[in-house]
Amino acid sequence: MYLKDKLQEVNLLNAKLLYTNKLFRSRNISETQKMKVIEQFDRATNVREVKLVYSTFAESMKRKTMNESATRRGHASKTVASTKSNKPIINEANDFKKRMKKLANII
Repeated sequence: MYLKDKLQEVNLLNAKLLYTNKLFRSRNISETQKMKVIEQFDRATNVREVKLVYSTFAESMKRKTMNESATRRGHASKTVASTKSNKPIINEANDFKKRMKKLANII
């Protein structure tokens, strides 16, 4: 009985970790949202509740990103005359390569 309880506890913790990582990796969420997710997973008492919490958060974040992308699609960006700079380009890579060749006695 003791080992069965420990196994269920480990299974629950692994499920919480798995679904928390899935949420954090798949979406760009803020620190406050991460804390809310963690708090909800902490309240879950079995694997079924963990899956329910995950599906709820995943669905709400999916809807949120869909709404944001729909509002962004309607806006056009401003035209820009040119992005070319008048300043000369400093190419430090060539100087670095020359210095490394000199140090290695290649030159």
